[in-house]
Formats: sequence, C-alpha cells, structure tokens
Amino acid sequence: MLSAEADAAADAALANSAFEQRAAYLRTSLAQAVRAERDARSVFPWIMLGVGITAVVTGVAIGVVTASGCEDSCHEPGWPPFAVIGGAALAAGGTLWLLILERDEAELAYRRRQLEEAIRREQWERAGHPRSALSFSTRF
Repeated sequence: MLSAEADAAADAALANSAFEQRAAYLRTSLAQAVRAERDARSVFPWIMLGVGITAVVTGVAIGVVTASGCEDSCHEPGWPPFAVIGGAALAAGGTLWLLILERDEAELAYRRRQLEEAIRREQWERAGHPRSALSFSTRF
C-alpha cells in the first residue's frame, strides 16, 4: 500500500514537473515571439519610399519646368530622367520591403496568438479540467 502511494506521489511529481517544463518553454517562446514582433518594425522602408517619391516628383517637376521654357532649342540638365528612374526604383524597393515586413509581422502575430492559446490550454489542464475532445483551428 505504501509503495502504491509513493508511486502515485512520484507520478504526480513527474506530471507536475512536465507541466512546469512545458509552461516554462511556452513562456520563453512567447517572450521571444513578442520581442521578434517588436523588433520587426522598421522606419527605413518608409524613408526609402519617401525619398523615392520625392526624387520622382523632383525629376518630373524640373523636366516639365525646363521643357516648358524651351522654344526652339533647349539646354536642359541631364539629371532629371535619372532622378525619375532612380526615384522609381527606390520607391519600388521601399514598397517591396514594406510588403515583406507586413507579411512577417502577420506571421509573428499568428505565432504569438498560438503560443498564448497554448499557455491558456496548459493553465486549463493544470487546473484539473479535462482536455476538450473537440478542437477547432482557425488556420486555413
């Protein structure tokens, strides 16, 4: 009888230890996901996009002003077309960078929500409630 009680106590301690290890792992993973989500935000793609748009507008404006002042012969500066092309490339690169960051932030937010849900499930089971037989996934 004493051996059965000792075995039951050892099993309970082992289960408790497993719960604690799983909870610690989930808390650490959640902290990493939150930190990665915070670090994923950057102002540099917005700066790149703004500089690109400014270069395009400046190149077009200088080209239009120079071309409108010409009558028979025109001595316009050669850099406005390069400003337009370079600005368009910068704006396209900034837009692409923003799209990639948007996707990465969505993935990190999804991971954070999954970890939060796993922690809630662990707490529910730890409180002695049975695991639900039905589970639904919101991921398609």
